[in-house]
Amino acid sequence: MAPISPQDFTEKLESGKLAFERGRYGLSVNILEQACQLTPFYSKQGGEARLWLVNAYQAVGDLDKAIKLCEELTGHPHQHIKTQATTLLYILKAPRLKRRREWLTEIPDLTATAGNFNKHRLTNPGKIKTPPPQWEDLSKINTKDNNFLWLTLVVSVCLLTGFLLFS
Repeated sequence: MAPISPQDFTEKLESGKLAFERGRYGLSVNILEQACQLTPFYSKQGGEARLWLVNAYQAVGDLDKAIKLCEELTGHPHQHIKTQATTLLYILKAPRLKRRREWLTEIPDLTATAGNFNKHRLTNPGKIKTPPPQWEDLSKINTKDNNFLWLTLVVSVCLLTGFLLFS
């Protein structure tokens, strides 16, 4: 039998995580179980892989396996793994709350409408014509000096001078 490289384990773990994150929980369980066989239980990487496996078991609905593996992980030598396993176990063993029907939001099944997508698709109306720019007659623009500008400038200089002299 060929020796197992750490790279094989890392590839399995990463692909198991990716499958989990994409919602492919059954595939994630299979890949993570293979990854767990490639590393010892008491290693930090083995503990991390098994924590992911606990989450995948729970996502698949196999709560008994998730709780059993999580209970084993509470005896892990690495404190971080042990703490996460204890927290997960607390969550897994929590009583299920009854939810009222009106609290839930139903998500409609869109698979039936997937084929009708192209029927309602808007088509490109073509290039939108933009009107040519309107040029303004510059002779109509008021270019006279505004006395308000000079007044504001004088008041600002006086205030600035006053602040500098009295501070």
